[in-house]
Amino acid sequence: MGRKTITITSAAVLFAVGLTASHAAAQTIPAAPPGSEAATGFLLQGTLSARTPLTGLGEMSLVYGSPLSGDVRIGWMMDSVAVALKASFAGISDGGSDVTGTVKFGPLAEIFLWRSADRRARVYALLGAEFGALLVGGEGDDLVSGFDLGFGGCYFLHRNFTVGLELGSHTDVYGHEDPLFISSFFASLVLGFVVGD
Repeated sequence: MGRKTITITSAAVLFAVGLTASHAAAQTIPAAPPGSEAATGFLLQGTLSARTPLTGLGEMSLVYGSPLSGDVRIGWMMDSVAVALKASFAGISDGGSDVTGTVKFGPLAEIFLWRSADRRARVYALLGAEFGALLVGGEGDDLVSGFDLGFGGCYFLHRNFTVGLELGSHTDVYGHEDPLFISSFFASLVLGFVVGD
């Protein structure tokens, strides 16, 4: 009788523990408190980039870029992607005494590959294109186009403020009849402001 009672009691305890564990496993991870999640909506970003020397293929074999450049981005941040129009400036040298620069505008997308549960920490792929012109100096065609490929990560210090880092490559195309392709690697500090839900 005693053994049966112990066996029945043990089985009841195991059943209760299993039921509790199953119920706990079925529960979803609690959502972040209202108002603490990262915002989505209007996006304003500014970047400061450090670049490697620019290497080119064409009439010139090597073109040195300024060590620092930057851009301003205005757009919209959604749950899975951020899209923006950016304006950028970069100083360049033609290898002689003439110093020139470029101003370019173009679309950019940050495609989120991973997000934390509260959406504050994110990792994304960076895709962008640019079109613009030389500021001063230079010979031949003054049109410039380019594109960016890279990865980035950001963290929302506040639901409306972000800080992040981007790494990637940038390629410029100078001229069209006899184009000069110039590429560099970059690392960028990114500060952002998001207003919305």
